[in-house]
Amino acid sequence: MRTYLLPLLLIAIALGFMLQAACAPLYIPPKVQAPLLSNAGEVHVAADADIGRQGYDAQVAWSPYNHFGLYGDFSIAPRESRLPDREAHLRHTYGEGAAGWYTRTDEGTRVELLGGIGLGTTTNLWYQDRGGNSYYGSPTTGTDSQLHVIRGTYKRYFLQANWGRTRPVPDTVTTFSEKGFTMRAGWLQFIHLSDINGNDVPRSTFFLEPAMFIRGGSRLVQVEAQAGSSLVLGQGRYDSYTLYLRLGIHFMFGRGL
Repeated sequence: MRTYLLPLLLIAIALGFMLQAACAPLYIPPKVQAPLLSNAGEVHVAADADIGRQGYDAQVAWSPYNHFGLYGDFSIAPRESRLPDREAHLRHTYGEGAAGWYTRTDEGTRVELLGGIGLGTTTNLWYQDRGGNSYYGSPTTGTDSQLHVIRGTYKRYFLQANWGRTRPVPDTVTTFSEKGFTMRAGWLQFIHLSDINGNDVPRSTFFLEPAMFIRGGSRLVQVEAQAGSSLVLGQGRYDSYTLYLRLGIHFMFGRGL
């Protein structure tokens, strides 16, 4: 599938690996929903994994009426011991619901505008040695290090705009590709957020989350990729997962291409 987005996705992979090694985010952005609904009765189901093994997303979208869609998302990173200490700060659980308007043109362009609310929990932990140096991962054998844990519960209000194009593959009506961009903006509010001393220090801030996506395959199932960024703005800012790439599978039912 030839697309100008492919080089950008490759760059995102490289930058993503570097950023994962350099920061320990408190907020993990879920995958941006961009099914590009087209008609009443259309249903989308998707499952994606982060290339850095930080989490998994499951999404569903349904259009009960023309130009109106309902959207749901669930994102999780394992909390069991199988998640190594060096990635323990990426543990999270999050769910959201949204509703919105969509339209399409005869040329294959699709637009979606939606808004929603979500609720999540997150855990961030690190070690600190006697010299006051902080680090992630298991403590070095023979060193006296203290474990610090921060836990938070947050609400997330957002508005989002999706734009994309559907392109049938020549000489067939069963295979097609889609690509597009999306921008998610909103308000992230930590209802509870404990500091290293166990005190509750709630905070909130604005965020912007641009992303781009591609997918292709048959009218029933497609392979998809999404690269995005989370930009936390304003006062009360905190570390976020700056850049991500998710790969997955996407099922589509009831669309008239």
